[in-house]
Amino acid sequence: MNRYIEVCVRDEVSTTERGRVLERFARRFLETQNYDVVNEVRITGMEVDLLADERTTGERIIVECKAQRSTIAADVLTKLYGKVGLEDFSSGWLISTYELGKDAKGIRDRWAQKPPEERRRLQVYDPQSLIDRLVKAGFLFDPSRLRRPDVPKLADELYLLLAQDKTYWALIGVDEQTLIRRAVYVYDAHTGERVTAKAVLASLAATDSSMATLVWEAEDNADRSREAQRLKQELQSVVRVQSGDHWADYRPARPQDYVGREDLQKDVLDLFEKVRTRATRTRVFAIKGPSGWGKSSSVLKIADRAGSRKPKVFVYAVDSRAASSRRFVELALYRALLESIEQGFVRTPGTLSIGGPNAPLSTGSIGAIFAQLRRERKAICLIFDQFEELLYKEELSPIFDDVRMLCDSAIEAGEGLIIGFSWKTDGAVPPEHNAYHLWHSLADRRREFELNLFSSGEVTIAINRFMKELGQAISPQLRRLLWDHCQGYPWLLKKLCIHILEQVRNGLDQSEILVRTLRIEELFSRDIERLSASELACTRQVASEAPAEFFKIVGIYGDVTITSLLDKRLIIRTGSRLNVYWDIFRDYILTEKVPYIPTTYIPQLNVVTYLSALRNLISSTEMSYRELAKVLNITAGTADNLVRDMVIVGHAEANRKTGSVIALHLNVEDAAKCLIGFCRSHALYRAVLERFGVEEGFSLSDVVRVAAEIYSRLRLSAAVLEQYARRAMQWCVAAGLIDRVGEDYFASGASHGVSGLTAGGSRNRRGRGFFLGDAPPERVVAAIAALATERLNREELRLRHGNKAFEALCALGIADNRGALLTTIDDTPASLARHAARANPALHAMRRIIEREPNVAGSELGAALAVELSATWTEASCDRFGNALRRWVGWTWPDEFEWRGVGQHRRLFPKVAGDAQGALI
Repeated sequence: MNRYIEVCVRDEVSTTERGRVLERFARRFLETQNYDVVNEVRITGMEVDLLADERTTGERIIVECKAQRSTIAADVLTKLYGKVGLEDFSSGWLISTYELGKDAKGIRDRWAQKPPEERRRLQVYDPQSLIDRLVKAGFLFDPSRLRRPDVPKLADELYLLLAQDKTYWALIGVDEQTLIRRAVYVYDAHTGERVTAKAVLASLAATDSSMATLVWEAEDNADRSREAQRLKQELQSVVRVQSGDHWADYRPARPQDYVGREDLQKDVLDLFEKVRTRATRTRVFAIKGPSGWGKSSSVLKIADRAGSRKPKVFVYAVDSRAASSRRFVELALYRALLESIEQGFVRTPGTLSIGGPNAPLSTGSIGAIFAQLRRERKAICLIFDQFEELLYKEELSPIFDDVRMLCDSAIEAGEGLIIGFSWKTDGAVPPEHNAYHLWHSLADRRREFELNLFSSGEVTIAINRFMKELGQAISPQLRRLLWDHCQGYPWLLKKLCIHILEQVRNGLDQSEILVRTLRIEELFSRDIERLSASELACTRQVASEAPAEFFKIVGIYGDVTITSLLDKRLIIRTGSRLNVYWDIFRDYILTEKVPYIPTTYIPQLNVVTYLSALRNLISSTEMSYRELAKVLNITAGTADNLVRDMVIVGHAEANRKTGSVIALHLNVEDAAKCLIGFCRSHALYRAVLERFGVEEGFSLSDVVRVAAEIYSRLRLSAAVLEQYARRAMQWCVAAGLIDRVGEDYFASGASHGVSGLTAGGSRNRRGRGFFLGDAPPERVVAAIAALATERLNREELRLRHGNKAFEALCALGIADNRGALLTTIDDTPASLARHAARANPALHAMRRIIEREPNVAGSELGAALAVELSATWTEASCDRFGNALRRWVGWTWPDEFEWRGVGQHRRLFPKVAGDAQGALI
């Protein structure tokens, strides 16, 4: 019979007082052995629990008391012996409530080979030997003489319970069918009398003993039907991880739908192989990763691969979300072993029985299974999936102690039992929680396997698998859109693919989907919008209580609502519990927030053209593709790319069938906020801000290197990376988040406004001014054409087209200080120059002045502009800037203005000028 000692006190009792319970017991024992005892002594800086003097010989011993529920480490023995030698004690005694670990047992066994005089200097009393000595000394009633309760079956276990006021023997009754521990029968440890007082039994049941979840029975003939039913329900809470029914199911992927993670699978299966062949001592592992990265799917895939062909490893993956009982760990182990027997992986050892939480592997039947696994070189793996879900149920916190003891036992046994976990890493465990101590106590004894973002190849495989489900080829544009949006996040790729699948099945073609938003917030909001008021309330309650009790929720909302939500896959049932289909969706339901995912999408159009289109769209509120192409003088293909940019940035929604584009913002302030938000969330902006801060300048080459890291999964060429970097910086400069000074960029922590919408142009900290039209439009156009066709460098450009033309290109954001184009030329050089000019704040200011006072001289125009721009110019500068910008206004908006007069009286007038203006001419 296995013998155990437990200190039984309430949860609120301090650790110090728990130790004192054992010390008081040890003191009474020592006194029966002819020792005088002093409690809690400190000798020359060393703490020991008890100091005792033998009354006859005067020999002095020290006693270390260990009231713990985990194996005793070897260093406890070595430290105790060190104290004996250092202070020249006669002997050191260890009194423990738990058995020795494997290494400590080795020390004890080697110590037993020493001569008697040396052996007595270190004496170890684990539960078995201590109970034997106490019984032989007559200090305790002989448990073999206890009057057994009249019940069909008792477990092969005996407990000595050390309460704060008394000591008891406890026998364990088991369920007749399953042989799972069911009841406790208590006896006075000194007299052997059966304890039947309900108050005493209730007091013991309220302690934190390993038997707290059992029935403390006062009568042998008690009605056990209720307990049998409860045990049956608790067993039903042990549910295997379930995969989805089809590819588009949000539940864990079926093994045949699983994508990638080959290295992780190989590493876990290699660990299984090493355990099977006893080539490693590791018996605990964890698969880690943030929510939605495929932990449960990986568990199912590993179980499927381990069980294929002639399996040598049996994997039982249990869904921790279904846990409803503090006995969850014990019952999960029972289920795993029972299933391995029922499937013929191991032969039945007669009747299967499981030990208590503090010694779960100590029964004879488990010993027989271990022996069989050893002979046949096999292993059994029990995986607790979604293990972090247990954190959210305070009443289940003792489970973590049970898990720790199961892991300790598996490690200690060194047999063919592996304990695995899938563990979410994007959450924090408070230090005071049992799970914190569990995880850290196992840190140096477990293997960890971490899930990463999908690699480039894995995204490709996943999209190709989706293509089979879609039943049609995926267009290159849609494929790229999926790439840009998912960024390697498995959950996001799955959500996007399912959304597209639903849209196609509803009759949309792929080109239509390209101009529809794929932002995750809106996809989640659509999930909610299709719910009735009752369904939404039910979903929120399930999310707040997850895992929620099925029968409680059914009682509140009814079968119809629950069935509807289950059919929509927004909630799932696991055993007797309900949960929301994804942790990420649960968080969205409760907080209306989704995980932050940096934007990596690079707009197709340069920002100058984009802003011009945006201003036109805001002014009209709705335009057609054809109208946009006409007003911007761009091709239909470019207009298509432009609209896609506007949809993704968040400025518009579009309908390709009707050819309409609708503005989502009706004023420039809101549109500017949207643009700033897009750029601020962009991975390139965030990366350079984090790397260089707001003071340190950086070059385009620096941005290219950052882009190479961010887009490493795409394996882009150097030329494409440079184009991405230029385009992204151009947009961030326009959004007021990046200042450009010569060849350097400087990041800003906050935007100073959007150039061409809410700000008078891009500020800079070194005095660069606005574009003021020093070079005439024709010369600027010629310079653009030369850059596009001849690839001139800066010096060649200045020499051939003049320094003023070069400065104009830089001020307009068309070229950088090295003479390199910052944008692609989709149309003519003149068209590009006009788009850039239309985005320039100085030109817009001059346009307003001319519309207001068209008949004034250039010096007056310049002076009015200086007031608007808070600039201080000389009279000559006002005349030069006023005339130059008036010329640019007429060239930039030829359909809106006309020249009248000749010579020094030549003026620019709006074409809608009234009669009074005509009379002045």
